[in-house]
Amino acid sequence: MTSTRGRPALVREVRSFEDPALLIPSEVALDTSFVIQALVSTEDHHAAARAFMLRLVNEEVVVYYNRLLEIEFAEVAFKIAVVEQHGKAGWPRKRNDGRVRRRAGRLAKSLRNEWDALLTTLPHACVELHEVADDVPRHMAAYGLASYDAAHSLTAQYVGAGALVTTDAGFGRVPAADLPLLVDATRIRSCRRLRGGR
Repeated sequence: MTSTRGRPALVREVRSFEDPALLIPSEVALDTSFVIQALVSTEDHHAAARAFMLRLVNEEVVVYYNRLLEIEFAEVAFKIAVVEQHGKAGWPRKRNDGRVRRRAGRLAKSLRNEWDALLTTLPHACVELHEVADDVPRHMAAYGLASYDAAHSLTAQYVGAGALVTTDAGFGRVPAADLPLLVDATRIRSCRRLRGGR
């Protein structure tokens, strides 16, 4: 009798984008967390995210993203600026500091310029927020996602992407059949655990 215990090789549809042997789907959706890691050199997983972004470019993978991602650049810029000026303890109460606002404005513009330049190097399509917005509350209630995460998850499903590329383990709450994930190596275990694995 064969044991049914154990895990298949691609357990719970969570794989690491850091794996050099990874066969990348021909189409992927991008979450804001991954894009920020790829664009901002001070982020913890910058090197791995940037290397994978270059693989997407070199392998001419079609990338999809929700317009919300571009709006989130401003929020991320504010958080980075607050941490630069006041440390992690300053977020979010110091976001009104004039130095923070000026730095955040410059950083948001820089992120958007880098993003626009990146888009010229790979095939892509933008999904507008209204295309998935009606399903966001249901998705939030079903899986406990924040509204913006629900929008990114639904975007991947809406376009039929082969995976969502992210550095946010919270997407592991969405069933594997609905949302295959490509995450950094440090998120593999937590994503699989959220999907009922080990």
